[in-house]
Amino acid sequence: MKKQSQTIPLHLLSKSQGEQNNTMKKQTAVEWLVDELRNQIAQGTLDAIAISELKMKAKAMEREQINTAFNNGVGHVFYPKGNPLRYYEQTYK
Repeated sequence: MKKQSQTIPLHLLSKSQGEQNNTMKKQTAVEWLVDELRNQIAQGTLDAIAISELKMKAKAMEREQINTAFNNGVGHVFYPKGNPLRYYEQTYK
């Protein structure tokens, strides 16, 4: 039996008013990824290659965010002798 694809209503893909008002704030990698997925779904350009590319970009953003947080002092509290790249590799790889 063929699996039926579901269509996601566009109103569920668009940003809420609160999300639109927060565009000046920094985005987490996850928030960025969701926005990109919404945009590509709405444009009809989302495919396996695009998903793979977006995933790689989001992971790079997350790695950079962890590095920035660590270097701004957050990581030094928990990992005084560690470094952010080692933390990322041990935690997410």
